[in-house]
Amino acid sequence: MRSTSFFSLAAAAALLPFAFAAPLDVAAAAGAEVDARAVDVAAGAAAGVSARDIDVAAAAAAGVSARDIDVAAAAAAGVSARDIEAGAVAGAGVHARQIDAGAVVGAGVHARQIDAGAVAGAGAAIGRRGTKGCAQILVDLKVNLGDAVCELNHLTKQNATTETITPILKTVVSVIGTATGDLKALVGQPLSTILCSVDGTVQVTVDVVAGLLADVLCLVIGALAFVLTVVADAKVLLDIIVSVALGDCLCGLINAVIALVSGLVLALVPLVLSLAGSLVSLGLNVVGQLLTIC
Repeated sequence: MRSTSFFSLAAAAALLPFAFAAPLDVAAAAGAEVDARAVDVAAGAAAGVSARDIDVAAAAAAGVSARDIDVAAAAAAGVSARDIEAGAVAGAGVHARQIDAGAVVGAGVHARQIDAGAVAGAGAAIGRRGTKGCAQILVDLKVNLGDAVCELNHLTKQNATTETITPILKTVVSVIGTATGDLKALVGQPLSTILCSVDGTVQVTVDVVAGLLADVLCLVIGALAFVLTVVADAKVLLDIIVSVALGDCLCGLINAVIALVSGLVLALVPLVLSLAGSLVSLGLNVVGQLLTIC
């Protein structure tokens, strides 16, 4: 009996450190202002157990899932739940989109429908911007003429020569010719495309198109009228205008827009009436006649 009691007591004594070690550690750590979890984490580290596994085990008793723990922890770091899932499955070779697809199955939405909805929104925007309307083409034309017009407006009596002016006007004709080709390509397109706004969201009025075309004409004719005041001999400029076929080029542009936009001339005339005198002086009567102002 004494022998049995002795061994029982010895066994009990051996178990005491394991039975009370955690409470003692926690109590001791509390006095040192160390969180109980930190003690567990330190202990777990020695045993090769990660801090997250400790949290998961502890939360399991409280009915909290491992994913909820990850989401809560990541929230403080500004990481979304989806990013956590995407990162978690990356090692398994699962694409982030597949996670989204799996998540919405519970909502009765097919994965393909998600993509279709996203593409539909993007496709609508691309469709609106895919084909330029008159407004966009004329805005681009005005921008593309900028450098050449600036050069014309900065000519002086010393450099306003055939050698200087000719390449500049050839550039003007080339740029306008490109825009005219773009306008002609709109023939047969729906009116919603022809008259679509620059951002492609609404349909512009005839007055808007007339205003943009008037800006282009005023830009070019105004610059040439200035050159006429500095060139030594007006005939030099007039000969260049004929040689580069500027008159035909401008008429081609105007006719291209007229063919697309009904009622254009009526809206355009008041905006270009002031150009009549310059058109005559520059020998561009044919342009004035087309605009019905000469």
